[in-house]
Amino acid sequence: MDSLRKEIDRQLQRQNKYLFDLKTERFLRFVKNYSNWYFITTVVFLSFFCLQFINIPFLNFLQIDDNNVKALIENRTTNIVTLISVTFAIIGFLIANLAIKESYTYNILFKKSPFFPVVFFALSLIAAFIALSTLKNSIPIDYQSRTLVVGTYLIFCVIFCIGYMFVQLVKFTNHKYILELVRKELIRESKENLQIIGRKCLSANRVYNLGFSQHSFAFFTSTTNGDFQIPRDHNIIADIRIRKLERLCLSISQRDDISINRIWLHRELNPESNDGFFYVSNTNLHRYENQIKKLNNCIITSTKTDKKVNESKDYVIQKLNENIKTNNVKNTREYFDILFEMYKLQQNLIL
Repeated sequence: MDSLRKEIDRQLQRQNKYLFDLKTERFLRFVKNYSNWYFITTVVFLSFFCLQFINIPFLNFLQIDDNNVKALIENRTTNIVTLISVTFAIIGFLIANLAIKESYTYNILFKKSPFFPVVFFALSLIAAFIALSTLKNSIPIDYQSRTLVVGTYLIFCVIFCIGYMFVQLVKFTNHKYILELVRKELIRESKENLQIIGRKCLSANRVYNLGFSQHSFAFFTSTTNGDFQIPRDHNIIADIRIRKLERLCLSISQRDDISINRIWLHRELNPESNDGFFYVSNTNLHRYENQIKKLNNCIITSTKTDKKVNESKDYVIQKLNENIKTNNVKNTREYFDILFEMYKLQQNLIL
């Protein structure tokens, strides 16, 4: 894969393994993100309507009489709707009794607890039962029977997940538990920020070592970027085709004729300025015009923003200042220890 970002990430992981989470942790964070609801909905619908085609012997003990299938479908739909209604009521009560009632704490609750995946799981299952109920006169009774069995097992899974969610939400009534989550979230944010810093530094060095001269608008007033324009809605350098860039570099005998302008991963762009990445003097434009276009096209821009996030850091500093003012020694020490752990993490970065 011709990707400088992947190359830099592999280098960072070799030198700073602690910056990268395990695949299981990344998957759980993906599932808990409310914006990824479509993943859970897709899994539930595929399981509900397709799992019956897979023969699992030890689950075949549950048999349903064909005469009772349609009535049971209606009953199961009512059961799951009632279960969700009661669940929402209890969740509202637990959220109202958080140990620390602040916007950041609520954000942590929804980010760290299984609230969103469980709710999306249950709602998707309700939608699946409603769809089955609507289609019950259009599909074979044998398929309905097998689907009902699968749906029953999924209801058991929902009940288990709701119980697990309640256990996790109850923990949020404990101040120490919330403080531990704040610490973990701060460390996670710090790791992501350090990844961004590492990518910026290593990618800049990697590109500049190709041998081009550095461009400066203060000294290169009569240069051109070959009429290259950044797409208007793109605001960041997302990746670089480093293999193609190296090949183009080797094909240019006099690299000093071409200057390079601030190329590194995560660099913020200003499309309004029509800024480019590679420049050549007007007198050499006819000689390097094609190369300049190809070089500029090696830089992949994107609309995605990868800015450093300091929400947890700002929160910890705010709480630290508040407890210092109120002379709360115990809480001051706790928040100071969390902050110290973050700075210790930064000191261990190897580039």
